[in-house]
Amino acid sequence: MVSEDFDGNEANISSAKWDNITDKFTIPQEPANGYGADFVSSGLGSLDKYKGKNIYVAFRYQGDDTTSPKKTTTYQLDDIKICEAVVGIEVEEKKPFYASYTYEGEAWKKTGDNIITLQPADYAEMGLSSGTMSTTQAPNYLPIWLKSEYPYAQDGDVKTVVYKTNAADFYADECIYNNEKSTWIINSFIEEKIDQFVYSTTGWVFDPTIIVDMQDANGKAEYQVIVDYVKTHQAIENPALSIYADSEYYYGFAGRYQNISYRDKDRSADPLYPLSGSTEEKEDFLDARTVEGLQLYLTLRYPDAQPNVSGITQLAEIRVNIYSSRRYNNDNEIWTYTFECTGNKEWKFIKRVSQFGTVEEAVAE
Repeated sequence: MVSEDFDGNEANISSAKWDNITDKFTIPQEPANGYGADFVSSGLGSLDKYKGKNIYVAFRYQGDDTTSPKKTTTYQLDDIKICEAVVGIEVEEKKPFYASYTYEGEAWKKTGDNIITLQPADYAEMGLSSGTMSTTQAPNYLPIWLKSEYPYAQDGDVKTVVYKTNAADFYADECIYNNEKSTWIINSFIEEKIDQFVYSTTGWVFDPTIIVDMQDANGKAEYQVIVDYVKTHQAIENPALSIYADSEYYYGFAGRYQNISYRDKDRSADPLYPLSGSTEEKEDFLDARTVEGLQLYLTLRYPDAQPNVSGITQLAEIRVNIYSSRRYNNDNEIWTYTFECTGNKEWKFIKRVSQFGTVEEAVAE
C-alpha cells in the first residue's frame, strides 16, 4: 500500500489515504503452516505514478478471525528495493565479449591498445574449437596469430594478450616482436644474472660487495648525486661552489665530464683549499676531500647498509676518474676506491688502486 498524505504519525494511519497496489505483485500464499525453505520473489511493480513525490509504503496482512480459537499467520519480508528501472535494448545477435580493465585511482578503466583480450572469433580463427587456450599452447598459437593481426609490427613492439584457459580463468602473456627473427616472442620474464660469490668457512656464499663504476654509461647520474647534495648544502652559503647544474667545486664531482676535478681554478672557490700551498699540500687536501665525498655518496645511495651481511663484511668498490694537470701525464687517472661499512651510514676508507697499478692504503689512525 502507498500513501501520499500520511504524515508518519502512527495515530494517523487509518485516516490517511492508501492505494492498494497488491495486484502489481504476486504475493506467495504458501506454505499453509510452518516456514518456507526459501524466500520467493514477488516480482516487480511500477511506482511511476508517484515519481517526484514523497510517499510512504506499508505492508498489511490480515489473519483469520472467524474461527475459535482464532488463527492467523505471519509474512516474512526481505530484500525490498525501490529503484529506477532502466529499459533494456533487445539485441538481435547475442554473443560473449571479453574486455580487460585496470583500476586507476577510484575507477576501473578499459585498458589501452597494447593489451588485447581474445574474443571467441579469435579462438575459432586459431582452430581452437574449445574457445580456450592453455598456457602450453600459447607459445605455438600466439606468435602466428599476432603476426597475422599486426603484419607491420616494428622491432621491440609489445602486446599483452589476455586469453581464457578454461571456463572461469584467464591468463596473460607479454609478447615482443623480434625483427631479426621476424616473429613475436613470448616474454618468459626469466632474467639471467651473474652474481659475485666468496668462499667462507661455510662454503661459497654471496659476496655483498657494492660495485659502483662511475665511468660506465650511467656514471653521470652517480656523480650528480654529490653535485645535487652540494647545491643544497655547502653552496647555500657559498654559491660559487655550484655555478653549474652538473658540477660542484667542494668535492670536485662533475656529472658532465664524469670526473673529480683537482684543478686549482675549479677548487679555488673553496676557502679551505690551500691555493697558495705546495703541490703535496694540495694533493693531500684533495685526496682527503675525495674520500669524504665518496663516503657521502655511499651514505646517500645505500642508507640501509649494514657492517655484516650473512657473515660477510660489507665492502664497497667505487671506480672514479680524477682529473689533475699537476699529477698525471694525460690529466686523467682512473682509481678504484675500497670502503668498509663500519656502522649505520659509516664507511671507512681502506685503499685505492690506480689503473696503472699504484696501491695507496689508508693511513692507520
